[in-house]
Amino acid sequence: MDALKALCIRECGGKLAEDEQDARVWLTGVLSMCLGFVHAFEQEVERFKDYVALMDRAINPHRHKK
Repeated sequence: MDALKALCIRECGGKLAEDEQDARVWLTGVLSMCLGFVHAFEQEVERFKDYVALMDRAINPHRHKK
């Protein structure tokens, strides 16, 4: 927890806001940021997969004939 809090403080500009002094509050914020990052990353992966599928259809039309 101390290492996570130190990392959070470093990334947030050197100090925590007054309401983030409570461990539950800042941990909720940290988890929210992590989940937001994972969600955005998952969306980018899905977009990349769609792009690769389009390229595959264009380059290998013989594999996608119906």
